[in-house]
Amino acid sequence: SGADQRMVAAAIKAVKESSFAVERRVKEEMPVDTGRARASWGHWSGANNPDASEADASWVESDGGLTIEQGSNVVYVPFLNAGHSRQAPAGFIDRAGATGQLELERELGLLDPLSAAGISLQAATISQSGFF
Repeated sequence: SGADQRMVAAAIKAVKESSFAVERRVKEEMPVDTGRARASWGHWSGANNPDASEADASWVESDGGLTIEQGSNVVYVPFLNAGHSRQAPAGFIDRAGATGQLELERELGLLDPLSAAGISLQAATISQSGFF
């Protein structure tokens, strides 16, 4: 029905907006030496960086746009997320993903105010991949 199509379109839009917000936050907080890790997160943004390659980036949309996985194929990104740089605290990628997930669920009306955590995991998800 038309209402169902509008609901799916709104969910796809919310997933994309939330995913872009996570990507922006990770790129802003990513420690920088050569810039390769920052350029590699999600959409590749290292056209002017000789250390970066488009193959470093990971952004995959599936389920008709209801699932987006983002990450990096740069081997040392997990170490940056683990706190091996003084430029960013340990878990900065994890926190960006968790914040994005909560914002998405709030936007989609999936938060359950009566649950202990205030979260009801039901439908659309964002997952970060490529850094474990």
